[in-house]
Amino acid sequence: MRGFERADEGYTAHMDGAERGVFASVTREVLALVRSVEGAPSAEPEAIVERAQDAAAGLPSFSVEAVPTPDDSALRRLFPAAVRDDDDASAEFRRFAQPELASAKVARLERLAELFADDAPTLVVDRAEAREVAAALTDVRLVVADRLGVVTDADAERVAASVYDAWDGDAEEAPILATVHVLLTVLQDTLVEEMLADLRGRR
Repeated sequence: MRGFERADEGYTAHMDGAERGVFASVTREVLALVRSVEGAPSAEPEAIVERAQDAAAGLPSFSVEAVPTPDDSALRRLFPAAVRDDDDASAEFRRFAQPELASAKVARLERLAELFADDAPTLVVDRAEAREVAAALTDVRLVVADRLGVVTDADAERVAASVYDAWDGDAEEAPILATVHVLLTVLQDTLVEEMLADLRGRR
Protein backbone atom coordinates (compact mmCIF):
# COMPACT_ATOMS: atom_id res chain seq x y z
CA MET A 1 0.00 0.00 0.00
CA ARG A 2 1.12 3.56 -0.70
CA GLY A 3 -0.30 6.54 1.12
CA PHE A 4 -2.03 9.53 -0.41
CA GLU A 5 -0.46 11.84 -2.95
CA ARG A 6 -1.85 14.90 -4.68
CA ALA A 7 -3.12 14.37 -8.20
CA ASP A 8 -5.19 16.27 -10.76
CA GLU A 9 -8.32 14.37 -9.72
CA GLY A 10 -7.77 14.93 -5.98
CA TYR A 11 -5.78 12.69 -3.65
CA THR A 12 -4.82 9.16 -4.62
CA ALA A 13 -3.62 6.15 -2.65
CA HIS A 14 -2.67 2.73 -4.00
CA MET A 15 -3.62 -0.59 -2.43
CA ASP A 16 -4.34 -4.12 -3.54
CA GLY A 17 -7.67 -5.91 -3.41
CA ALA A 18 -6.92 -7.73 -0.16
CA GLU A 19 -6.06 -4.48 1.62
CA ARG A 20 -9.19 -2.81 0.30
CA GLY A 21 -11.28 -5.76 1.46
CA VAL A 22 -9.91 -5.59 5.00
CA PHE A 23 -10.35 -1.82 5.20
CA ALA A 24 -13.91 -2.07 3.88
CA SER A 25 -14.79 -4.79 6.40
CA VAL A 26 -13.37 -2.86 9.36
CA THR A 27 -15.11 0.33 8.22
CA ARG A 28 -18.46 -1.47 8.00
CA GLU A 29 -17.99 -2.81 11.53
CA VAL A 30 -17.34 0.71 12.83
CA LEU A 31 -20.35 1.92 10.84
CA ALA A 32 -22.57 -0.67 12.54
CA LEU A 33 -21.21 0.39 15.93
CA VAL A 34 -22.01 4.06 15.31
CA ARG A 35 -25.46 3.22 13.95
CA SER A 36 -26.22 1.49 17.25
CA VAL A 37 -26.28 4.90 18.96
CA GLU A 38 -27.63 6.98 16.07
CA GLY A 39 -31.12 6.68 17.49
CA ALA A 40 -34.01 5.96 15.17
CA PRO A 41 -37.20 7.96 15.86
CA SER A 42 -39.98 6.11 17.65
CA ALA A 43 -42.51 4.35 15.42
CA GLU A 44 -45.30 4.66 17.99
CA PRO A 45 -48.37 6.44 16.54
CA GLU A 46 -48.32 9.13 19.22
CA ALA A 47 -44.68 9.89 18.49
CA ILE A 48 -45.31 10.05 14.74
CA VAL A 49 -48.17 12.51 15.26
CA GLU A 50 -46.06 14.60 17.62
CA ARG A 51 -43.18 14.79 15.13
CA ALA A 52 -45.58 15.75 12.34
CA GLN A 53 -46.99 18.53 14.49
CA ASP A 54 -43.49 19.73 15.36
CA ALA A 55 -42.49 19.70 11.69
CA ALA A 56 -45.60 21.67 10.73
CA ALA A 57 -44.76 24.24 13.38
CA GLY A 58 -41.13 24.39 12.27
CA LEU A 59 -39.90 22.93 15.54
CA PRO A 60 -37.01 20.46 15.91
CA SER A 61 -37.83 16.97 17.13
CA PHE A 62 -35.61 15.31 19.72
CA SER A 63 -35.68 12.84 22.58
CA VAL A 64 -36.71 14.06 26.01
CA GLU A 65 -34.74 11.34 27.76
CA ALA A 66 -31.14 11.88 28.86
CA VAL A 67 -28.70 9.65 26.97
CA PRO A 68 -26.39 7.66 29.26
CA THR A 69 -22.67 7.22 28.72
CA PRO A 70 -22.08 4.42 26.18
CA ASP A 71 -20.96 1.10 27.65
CA ASP A 72 -18.57 0.38 24.79
CA SER A 73 -15.19 2.04 25.35
CA ALA A 74 -14.82 2.62 21.60
CA LEU A 75 -18.08 4.58 21.56
CA ARG A 76 -16.83 6.65 24.48
CA ARG A 77 -13.88 7.62 22.30
CA LEU A 78 -16.14 8.51 19.40
CA PHE A 79 -18.60 10.39 21.63
CA PRO A 80 -16.57 11.67 24.59
CA ALA A 81 -18.16 13.31 27.61
CA ALA A 82 -18.92 16.96 26.95
CA VAL A 83 -18.42 17.95 30.59
CA ARG A 84 -15.76 16.08 32.51
CA ASP A 85 -16.83 14.74 35.92
CA ASP A 86 -20.45 15.76 35.36
CA ASP A 87 -22.45 12.77 34.12
CA ASP A 88 -25.78 14.60 34.20
CA ALA A 89 -24.54 17.50 32.08
CA SER A 90 -22.88 15.11 29.63
CA ALA A 91 -26.06 13.05 29.36
CA GLU A 92 -28.05 16.21 28.65
CA PHE A 93 -25.57 17.24 25.96
CA ARG A 94 -25.77 13.80 24.36
CA ARG A 95 -29.58 14.04 24.33
CA PHE A 96 -29.40 17.08 22.08
CA ALA A 97 -26.21 16.49 20.12
CA GLN A 98 -25.49 12.77 19.85
CA PRO A 99 -28.12 11.85 17.21
CA GLU A 100 -26.89 14.58 14.88
CA LEU A 101 -23.23 13.76 15.55
CA ALA A 102 -23.88 10.06 14.97
CA SER A 103 -25.75 10.75 11.74
CA ALA A 104 -22.84 12.82 10.45
CA LYS A 105 -20.40 10.06 11.35
CA VAL A 106 -22.62 7.47 9.66
CA ALA A 107 -22.69 9.48 6.43
CA ARG A 108 -18.90 9.84 6.43
CA LEU A 109 -18.31 6.16 7.22
CA GLU A 110 -20.74 5.08 4.50
CA ARG A 111 -18.76 7.10 1.97
CA LEU A 112 -15.46 5.67 3.21
CA ALA A 113 -16.84 2.13 2.95
CA GLU A 114 -17.90 2.88 -0.64
CA LEU A 115 -14.40 4.08 -1.50
CA PHE A 116 -12.80 0.96 -0.04
CA ALA A 117 -15.34 -1.30 -1.76
CA ASP A 118 -14.24 -0.13 -5.21
CA ASP A 119 -11.90 -2.78 -6.64
CA ALA A 120 -9.72 -0.33 -8.60
CA PRO A 121 -6.04 -0.33 -7.53
CA THR A 122 -6.13 3.44 -7.02
CA LEU A 123 -8.34 4.97 -4.34
CA VAL A 124 -9.32 8.48 -5.42
CA VAL A 125 -10.59 11.08 -2.95
CA ASP A 126 -12.02 14.24 -4.45
CA ARG A 127 -10.73 17.43 -2.89
CA ALA A 128 -14.28 18.48 -2.03
CA GLU A 129 -14.79 15.43 0.20
CA ALA A 130 -11.26 15.06 1.57
CA ARG A 131 -12.07 16.53 5.00
CA GLU A 132 -15.00 14.16 5.44
CA VAL A 133 -12.89 11.16 4.40
CA ALA A 134 -10.12 12.20 6.80
CA ALA A 135 -12.68 12.45 9.62
CA ALA A 136 -14.01 8.98 8.79
CA LEU A 137 -10.48 7.55 8.80
CA THR A 138 -10.00 9.11 12.23
CA ASP A 139 -13.12 7.40 13.57
CA VAL A 140 -12.13 3.99 12.21
CA ARG A 141 -8.63 4.39 13.60
CA LEU A 142 -10.01 5.37 17.03
CA VAL A 143 -12.09 2.20 17.21
CA VAL A 144 -9.22 -0.02 16.06
CA ALA A 145 -6.94 1.63 18.61
CA ASP A 146 -9.48 0.95 21.34
CA ARG A 147 -9.72 -2.72 20.39
CA LEU A 148 -5.92 -2.95 20.53
CA GLY A 149 -5.77 -1.26 23.93
CA VAL A 150 -3.91 1.74 22.53
CA VAL A 151 -4.31 4.63 24.96
CA THR A 152 -0.98 6.46 24.98
CA ASP A 153 1.58 7.38 22.35
CA ALA A 154 3.79 4.67 23.84
CA ASP A 155 1.05 2.11 23.19
CA ALA A 156 0.80 3.23 19.57
CA GLU A 157 4.57 3.03 19.16
CA ARG A 158 4.57 -0.49 20.63
CA VAL A 159 1.90 -1.64 18.18
CA ALA A 160 3.68 -0.02 15.24
CA ALA A 161 7.00 -1.57 16.25
CA SER A 162 5.44 -5.05 16.32
CA VAL A 163 4.16 -4.57 12.78
CA TYR A 164 7.40 -3.14 11.39
CA ASP A 165 9.43 -5.91 13.04
CA ALA A 166 7.18 -8.48 11.39
CA TRP A 167 7.57 -6.78 8.00
CA ASP A 168 11.36 -6.83 8.44
CA GLY A 169 11.30 -10.51 9.35
CA ASP A 170 12.55 -9.85 12.88
CA ALA A 171 9.39 -11.11 14.58
CA GLU A 172 6.38 -13.32 14.01
CA GLU A 173 3.54 -12.04 11.87
CA ALA A 174 1.75 -9.16 13.60
CA PRO A 175 -1.97 -9.44 14.42
CA ILE A 176 -4.10 -8.27 11.51
CA LEU A 177 -5.73 -5.54 13.60
CA ALA A 178 -2.31 -4.10 14.49
CA THR A 179 -1.41 -4.02 10.81
CA VAL A 180 -4.72 -2.31 10.02
CA HIS A 181 -3.98 0.33 12.67
CA VAL A 182 -0.57 1.09 11.16
CA LEU A 183 -1.90 1.29 7.61
CA LEU A 184 -4.84 3.47 8.66
CA THR A 185 -2.35 5.79 10.33
CA VAL A 186 -0.42 6.02 7.07
CA LEU A 187 -3.59 6.78 5.11
CA GLN A 188 -4.82 9.38 7.58
CA ASP A 189 -1.45 11.10 8.01
CA THR A 190 -0.65 11.28 4.30
CA LEU A 191 -4.11 12.55 3.39
CA VAL A 192 -3.92 15.32 5.98
CA GLU A 193 -0.36 16.20 4.92
CA GLU A 194 -1.42 16.53 1.28
CA MET A 195 -4.47 18.58 2.22
CA LEU A 196 -2.27 20.96 4.23
CA ALA A 197 0.19 21.18 1.35
CA ASP A 198 -2.70 22.18 -0.91
CA LEU A 199 -3.74 24.88 1.55
CA ARG A 200 -0.21 26.26 1.76
CA GLY A 201 -0.02 26.29 -2.02
CA ARG A 202 -3.16 28.42 -2.29
CA ARG A 203 -1.91 31.10 0.08
